[in-house]
Amino acid sequence: MLRVLEELRLSFAIGQAVYDRRAELGISQEELARRTGLTRPEVSGIELGAILPALPLLARLARGLEAEWELTLGGVACSVVLRGGSGRTS
Repeated sequence: MLRVLEELRLSFAIGQAVYDRRAELGISQEELARRTGLTRPEVSGIELGAILPALPLLARLARGLEAEWELTLGGVACSVVLRGGSGRTS
């Protein structure tokens, strides 16, 4: 059960960071999907926390969002930050 909760927390944190950065850039889910080679439903699933992206997909998302990931994983806690080229944090 703890493993499931950890994965849910991480999924939601990544999804929120993707949503925040996409909103910051002022692009639609369709545009992010185009930039990353995903479908709009896949982008939506990531933003809603229903999809936990693997590392290669995180890299594609970073490129599509013109940003860099900072992930800190340890024990039960996790920290997810998506920094844009402007130095702003999402």
